[in-house]
Amino acid sequence: MAASHRVAASLVAIAAACLAAALYVAANRGFGAGDLPAMLLWSLPLGGLVALVARIPARLAARRGAPGLLAAHAAAVGLGLLVGVLWTVSAASLLGPWMGAFSFPVLACWALGAVAGLLSAATAARPRAWPLGVALMVLVGLGSMGWVRVSRRPPPTARVYFRPGTTDEEVARWRETVFVGPPPPSGVGHSLPPDVQSYSDGSEGGRPTALFTFYKGTSRARQDSLLAALRRVEIVERAEVLPAAGGTDRRLGPAAEH
Repeated sequence: MAASHRVAASLVAIAAACLAAALYVAANRGFGAGDLPAMLLWSLPLGGLVALVARIPARLAARRGAPGLLAAHAAAVGLGLLVGVLWTVSAASLLGPWMGAFSFPVLACWALGAVAGLLSAATAARPRAWPLGVALMVLVGLGSMGWVRVSRRPPPTARVYFRPGTTDEEVARWRETVFVGPPPPSGVGHSLPPDVQSYSDGSEGGRPTALFTFYKGTSRARQDSLLAALRRVEIVERAEVLPAAGGTDRRLGPAAEH
């Protein structure tokens, strides 16, 4: 594979990764635009990695026949995803907590960029097969968009309403004896229920409430099981999973029976 083709694949990878980040920023009305220069800087090593492995899909594509062509594009997609993941892990180890400062999903952007670069390497070896490369790029892009959309969904959130007249002391006793378990072995913090990610106290309509979030991926059955257990406590009037946008809530308690 010519050195110029490897350089081209590298540049395509960098450009595609930055373009994906820019489109994400545009979709969020410009939020995170200040992170784009850093994205360009940290995408340069990705381009170097793509240049190193670009000869693999290029050599496969140079073989005659459809099997070589299909193997080349499959290798481009597989290696691209792998390179994107490896560089994301490496960047996270170098940046530490600052990795979370990016306002866009860098994993999806870098994986998409690496796939684009390696597909361009395969296309350079078999120029007449460019429609296949474009089709695969579109499919990978759509898959990345779907993954980002799912990952952006907020976790399920539930609220517990206490009966009128419940005092703050009773709520605190409920929290410490029913909802929050004993401290973990480290002795730091408290032990929340297995499926609960966070907890906070609140109030609504002058009465105390408790708000907590489930981990993403918690099944509806496990959510309902916890809410049913909370309902059985005397001071709890009802418990419900708050509706997502356009959704409906699932209430447990006397108020839901009427």
